[in-house]
Amino acid sequence: MAVFKNITVDINLKGFAKAEAQIRKQVAAALNETGYKITADAKRLAPVDTGRLRSSIHPEFAGAKQFSYTAAGATWDGSLGVPLRELEAVVGSNVEYAAAQEFGLTGSRRGKGIIASKRNPAHLRRKERPVSKPGRKQAPYLRPAYHKNRNYLKARIASRLKAL
Repeated sequence: MAVFKNITVDINLKGFAKAEAQIRKQVAAALNETGYKITADAKRLAPVDTGRLRSSIHPEFAGAKQFSYTAAGATWDGSLGVPLRELEAVVGSNVEYAAAQEFGLTGSRRGKGIIASKRNPAHLRRKERPVSKPGRKQAPYLRPAYHKNRNYLKARIASRLKAL
């Protein structure tokens, strides 16, 4: 013979909301750290002529302020123009020859650079055609920086969540 009793469970969901907020905060902090680490490595690897490409490489995070930079005595708008959701970041450059340096492609129009993101580590924002001139070789800087640091984000998230 089975006996059934009614059991009432009262869960305080406020505690879960607080835990979720703490987790999101820690993941965002790890994402920011990783974005700046990828940026530093990409700047170190970027080819330098005038320094504009290196100066333009930066991370963008959801809700961050507009990025501008100075190179060769001029100030430039560095916005990558990528809409970002919460807990998403991109690292890249918007200079017109960024894709040509990264992929060995012909130059693109002003303001149409390249970005690296979680969804697609290095993609072009418009179609490009391969280099037809001899001697225009690629000098990747974003892809190697991304690949070097992609496991760093996982480690930082794990480390920060263990500390909670």
